Order: sequence, then structure tokens, then C-alpha cells
Amino acid sequence: MDVLQSIPVLSIAPGVVLGLIALFPGQRIGIEIAAILMIFTGMTWNMVFSFYQSLRGIPIELREAARVYGLSGWQRFWTLELPSGAIGLVWNSVMSVAGGWFFLIAIESLTLGDKNFRLPGLGASERCSSRYR
Repeated sequence: MDVLQSIPVLSIAPGVVLGLIALFPGQRIGIEIAAILMIFTGMTWNMVFSFYQSLRGIPIELREAARVYGLSGWQRFWTLELPSGAIGLVWNSVMSVAGGWFFLIAIESLTLGDKNFRLPGLGASERCSSRYR
């Protein structure tokens, strides 16, 4: 998890976009899937790491109490881990939505080399919605 955290989501965007465009040549579906994938990744990234940090912050005494009471994995999740991570998840979900808006704007107009990929969306004019250029 710590290694993955050091990789910015925008650094993998060009490879994902080019790969999906190559998978669907001449169609806009490749760039659309790339946009959805990058927005989803950007939003969930923050929440996954927040929950992971919350799990690492659970005191050892509470973990031992859950083991002594014989809680199953599901019971331990509902009674110990989810309540421990709930505040961080709520806070980081707000931050993730803000990050999602950033990736939405970043992925709608992407230039890779001499190619310009544009998607219809926020602030897009009528001529941008035809096809990617």
C-alpha cells in the first residue's frame, strides 16, 4: 500500500488513455472508459488509504478483546474496524469528491504528443462533442 501511495494517479493517465484508445481505434469509447477509470481511481484512492490508516491505528488492546470474544472476521469488521474508520471515511469522501472534480476537468481535455483528446463535459462547446481530434 505504501508503494502504491507514492504513485500519483495523473502519472498513469497517459498510459491508460493510450492503451484504451488503442483497444478501441477510431471510437470515443476508449477515452470515455479512461476518463471513468481515472475519476474512479482518483476518488477511491484517498478513501482506501484513509481506511487503511484507520485500521493500522486501532489499539492492540481492542484487537485482543475482539480475539478473546471470538468475533468472526465479519463481526470484527462491523463492531471494531468500520466504527474506527467511519470518521476518516466520511471526511475523505468529501475530499475524494473534490479530487474527482479535478480529474474530471483534467481528463476532459488531454494532449498527448501531437494528439488532442477532448470529451464533452463541463464547459465543452458543441464542436468538442463530435469526436476526439
